[in-house]
Order: sequence, then structure tokens, then C-alpha cells
Amino acid sequence: MSVLKREEKIKICFVSTSAYPLFNKNSNAFFGGAEVNMYYLAKKIAEDPDFDVTVCVGDYNQKPLELYDGVKVRKLKYQPMLFGANNKKYETIPYKILRQIFLIKELVLKDYDVYINTCGGGMITQLVLLGKLIRRKKVIFRMASDSDAQCSKFNGRFGRIKSWIYTKSLKSTSLVVAQTEKQQKMLNENIKVPSVVISNGFFIKDQADVTEKAFTLWVSRSDENKRPELFLELAARLPHERFVIIIPGDNATKTKAVSEAKKLKNVEILDFVPFSQIQDYYEKAKVFVNTSVYEGFPNSFIQSFLAGTPILSFNVNPDEIITKYDLGYLCNNNIDDAVDFIKGLDDTKIKHLGKNCLDYVRKKHDIIKSADKYKENIKKLLER
Repeated sequence: MSVLKREEKIKICFVSTSAYPLFNKNSNAFFGGAEVNMYYLAKKIAEDPDFDVTVCVGDYNQKPLELYDGVKVRKLKYQPMLFGANNKKYETIPYKILRQIFLIKELVLKDYDVYINTCGGGMITQLVLLGKLIRRKKVIFRMASDSDAQCSKFNGRFGRIKSWIYTKSLKSTSLVVAQTEKQQKMLNENIKVPSVVISNGFFIKDQADVTEKAFTLWVSRSDENKRPELFLELAARLPHERFVIIIPGDNATKTKAVSEAKKLKNVEILDFVPFSQIQDYYEKAKVFVNTSVYEGFPNSFIQSFLAGTPILSFNVNPDEIITKYDLGYLCNNNIDDAVDFIKGLDDTKIKHLGKNCLDYVRKKHDIIKSADKYKENIKKLLER
């Protein structure tokens, strides 16, 4: 492929079907951490006049094309949203056929130079097929979770076939981006795919107020892997402490968590908090609790660090940062140790850990640095 002329803008297409609510603040639809990362990257890269940025999102009954902060947001017609009300209708055969037609139209007929996708699934396969093999464009896959580095990622019916296709797709991408060194190692060992490590980037604001800390916080979507029952067990063991759990979603895990939380007088349970308001909860938390079995690099960690709020993690410690930089406590799934850690938190300890968190996040997770690394790698790809 010839090198782009200097006067030409580099056209990037982020494909993130559940990212629309981050652009349209009037939408209360659900999104996850991976969408936040794509949103921030798109916004930051769009500030560079050398780049033309588009984000393709799902069908939220919005206009075909909208513009937000210099980012073009295109609707992939009939693509279901995450936990959306239209999902059941859109999963019928006629709509599946129609959405593939509209997806092909967007990916094949539009003149993008680079496609970027996250979260392991069928979309990366379609991008490799349509974007790279047919259009001869570059495709970047960004890891969203440690599970994305598993060649046996898919279970159930046709699980082996799906896993084989997924593995072949990763090997056919132009570039794979890992969030952590651990993910990079897993990719190399499990799938034999090389990668570069680029940390998740957030917009870094002024010094957070680490003085007003009122409760213990848990934030995540309702998922069995997230284990909200452990957080509620902490609350039951510490009846004089205040606990806040924010758990959007609608499934058996959510139903059980709500039922248990209602039995505890010291627990406030919230279903949905707008993204523009969620940081206030991190600011007021004296500790953030992560109970997941596995993660990638949780955005909730970065949001906590930005607030000067330490982490209490049951199992997740990406690249050993909690212990390496003294950012909180890893209890290794020991509920007794977790209880003791919360009991031992006083203002002095919270301020000490909070300062470590602020120093770490400024050094490691500035969106400026992350976006620059993406732009650098994109330019290298286009020179090949």
C-alpha cells in the first residue's frame, strides 16, 4: 500500500456498537468500560487535524449521522444495543440479514484507512474479512478483557468453531493492542499473536478532593463474574459502615443482588447513574471494591485513582499495580482480610493511599499519552 500523502487526513473508523450513549447525553442506554475507552480515544484523536474520526454505533433510533466534538457518529442500522429493548426483534432472521447488508455497506463502501474494534466477538471477524481482506485496509483489535486472550473463549453450541474463527481473526489483524503486560503475555502464549501494550487513557483533571470520604463503593454491570454477593457480604459483616452498590442490568445476578441488598440497612443500591455523574460517587468513596473473578484493566480502577480513592480487590491486580504502587489492598479472595482492611481505614491511611493513586494515574493513564501511542502505531501501519 502506498504511503498516504501528507495533505490527506487519516480516516479512522471505530466500531463500537454500544458507545452511542456516551456521545448523546440524553440517552440512558447501557454501555461498558470498553465503550468508554473507545469514546475517549475517538474524542482525543479527533482533536488532531491530521485525522478524520468516525465511530460506528448501534441502532438507537437516532439519525444516520450525527456530529459530537469533531467525531462523526454513524448508525449501523438494526445493530442491537447492549441490553437494548429492540434486541429481541433485531435477533430475528430478517433483521440479521438486513443489519449485515447495512454493515457491509458501511465497511466496504466508505473509504476508511483504519478500523478499530474492541471486545472479542463476531465483529472483529467481519472487520478482518470486509475491511482488511476485501478493502485492503488496516484493522486494529483492542483487548477489552483477559478473556479476549483465550483461544477457548466461546462455550456452548459451536463454541469450538467460534473460538477457531476468533483465533484466526486475531492472527489476521494488522495490530493487536493489549491493556497490560499480562494480556500481552497471555496473547503470545495462548494464541501466538504479537501485540503492543497501550494503557487505557482518561482525561486527567485537577487535583481531586480526597478529604470527603463517606462510603464503600462497588460499581459494575450485573454479571456472574463480577460477584456482587461478596460486596454484600462485606456490608453484612460491617453493619456500621455505609455501602453503595451501582449495578445496571437486568438478569438473575441483578435480581439476587437487589434482594440481598434490601435486607441490609447500611446498603444503598442504585440501578443506573449517568456517566456524567458517576465520578461524583468515586470522589466520595473512601474505598472502591472490586470482586470480579477476572477483568482486563478495569476503568473503575482509573476512575477511583482519579478521585484519590484506594482499591480493595478480591482477585484482580493487573500487572500487580495495587501491590507495586501501594494503591490499596489485594485480599486474594479472603473475606476476613477484606473486612480487616476496611476496619483499618482512617483519614491518614486514605490520604496516603489516595496520593499514591493520583500520582500513579497521572503517570500511567493520561489520554494524551495513550492517544499519541495509537496515532504513532497507526502511522507505522499505513507506511507498510
